[in-house]
Amino acid sequence: MTQTAVRPMHEAWTHDHWTEEELAKLPQDHGNRYEIIDGRLYVTPPAGELHNAPGARLIALLLTAAPPGWRVLYEIGLRIGKHLLIPDLVVLPPGTPTADKGYNDVKVVQPALVIEIASASTETIDKGTKMVAYATGGIPSYWRMTREGVLHLHHLVTDGQYGLLATVRPGEEYKAIVPFPVVLEPSKLGA
Repeated sequence: MTQTAVRPMHEAWTHDHWTEEELAKLPQDHGNRYEIIDGRLYVTPPAGELHNAPGARLIALLLTAAPPGWRVLYEIGLRIGKHLLIPDLVVLPPGTPTADKGYNDVKVVQPALVIEIASASTETIDKGTKMVAYATGGIPSYWRMTREGVLHLHHLVTDGQYGLLATVRPGEEYKAIVPFPVVLEPSKLGA
């Protein structure tokens, strides 16, 4: 049986002002998600079924409803100023550059919608710091699904600030018109 050498922890683990360059130096691991928000490193363990099942159903729903040219993607990186974020779902409008053209920078790729699906380790950040970052980045719509299956739909009302457009609970139906028409039924999205 062979043993894998343990790499020493990078010295930057001890500080609170992370950069993209430092993030790139971290050893590869087993599926953790790394995000930098306000210079702090956030490490999220791989998602389980209670998180992934609603995401898979939501991406299928959005892909079916999307007009030609729209792209719906899962877990792509976005750079918004000094933040490096990985939303659960991103909806890109027609004409958005592809991955070979500076894909992860919000200055180049302006999503029409980002979606976060809450887990125990992300819920507070999803409805706070990340929501503020997405609004500051000028992303027109932000949807957040709670662990109870409630969808909160936010729309940019001023530069850097979202307003609550709708709250849709399991058992309810809502026809969203942004970024394109789609009927949302949280009961059909749950795990």
